[in-house]
Amino acid sequence: MDWIRVREDDMDAIGDLPRIEVLMERVVVLDAAYQAGSAHFYLALLSASLPEADAIIEDHFRRAIAMAKGQTLMPEVFYALWLSDNGRAQRGETLLRDIVARGLPAAPERTLVNQMALEKAQDALNKAKTAR
Repeated sequence: MDWIRVREDDMDAIGDLPRIEVLMERVVVLDAAYQAGSAHFYLALLSASLPEADAIIEDHFRRAIAMAKGQTLMPEVFYALWLSDNGRAQRGETLLRDIVARGLPAAPERTLVNQMALEKAQDALNKAKTAR
């Protein structure tokens, strides 16, 4: 996903999105829990651009969060942000506050990404507070 985000103006990279979606769907079939459910996280992000895909997006986020078992915070943070952007700001903010209150999970191999997730959550809470 980062590879495509960096190349968002490159139509070839954008053209790779369907291929990435197929790959992630295959990962889910082979081992949905692979890399703490990250395939579901990517599928939620990919589905976020589709109209009328709320149920699909929510399902992928919930599966990614369940498979992460609290060891990877990024799916929870993005789920909270998605909730906030889709008419459920109070629920999203509650989830963000919960994530920040829990702090870093005991997963040394994921410390960097979890620290980034915590910072993203705190930034979102600060922006929400400023917007009021």
